[in-house]
Amino acid sequence: MYARGLSGVGFRRTRGYNTAMSIYTDGRYGQRNLSWHEEDAADKAQGIADLLWISGLRPSSIVDVGCGTGRVLFDLKAILDKRDLTEISYEGWDIATDAIERASKREGEHLKFVAADFLVSKQSADLVLCIDTFEHVDDDVAFLKSLADRAERFVFRIPLDLSVLDVLRPKRLIAARREWGHRHVYTRTLALEVLREAGYRVLAERYHRINRPTAGLDPLRFGLYRLRPHLAVSLLGGFSLLILASRQGSSSPSAAP
Repeated sequence: MYARGLSGVGFRRTRGYNTAMSIYTDGRYGQRNLSWHEEDAADKAQGIADLLWISGLRPSSIVDVGCGTGRVLFDLKAILDKRDLTEISYEGWDIATDAIERASKREGEHLKFVAADFLVSKQSADLVLCIDTFEHVDDDVAFLKSLADRAERFVFRIPLDLSVLDVLRPKRLIAARREWGHRHVYTRTLALEVLREAGYRVLAERYHRINRPTAGLDPLRFGLYRLRPHLAVSLLGGFSLLILASRQGSSSPSAAP
C-alpha cells in the first residue's frame, strides 16, 4: 500500500466492499509490511505539495482517507507550513488501528488521526487525499462514488502497476496483490476512465516516481521517458499517476501541472 493504510472502506455490500478488507483491521497488512513503506512518504508528500502549489490550490482543511501511519500527511503539513500555509487543519482517517496507533504519535496543532471508516462518518473537507488507496478496495468505482460528495477537490495517487513489462513478469503483479493488497491494476488510461465513471473531472495530472537509486532498466526507462513519457510508462512502468480532480459538474477552473 506504499506507506498507506486503507480508510473509508467499510464492510457493507452497499458500499461495494466485503470482508476481504479485514486484512487491514486484523493486523495482517501491518505484519506483512512492517514499515508501512514510510520510507516513500517524503517523496509522496513533496509530489502532492508541488501539485497543489502549481495548481494554485490553498485549502483550509485536508482529510487523508487511508492515511496509514500518517507519515505522508505529517510530511505534507511540514512542507506547506514552510510555505506559510500554517492554518490548514489536517485529519487522517484509517480503519487499520495498528497504523493509527503509530500515526497518533505524530499528532499536534492542526493535525489529528482517527481510527474509523471515513465514509461512515459525516466529515467533509476542502480537499480529500486518496493516496495509493482505491486500488485496494473490491469495487473501486463504488468507493469513489461514495467519496465524491465529501470535498470540493481531490488528490489521487494511483500506482500504474500494469505495463508491458509487468505483463511479461506476472510474478510482480501477483506480489502486488498478495503482499500489498492491490485488488486492481491500472494503466494511465484505465485510471482516468475509472475516475470518469465515478463522476470526477480531472483538473491536472502528472506522473510521479519515488526517488530510488538508479538500477536495472532505469537508464532505459528514464531516457525514453524524456522523449516519450506516455510510451515509457506504458512499456516499462515504474511510475504512479498524481491527479487533482473535482466532481463532475462542479464549478472549478482548469489547472495544469
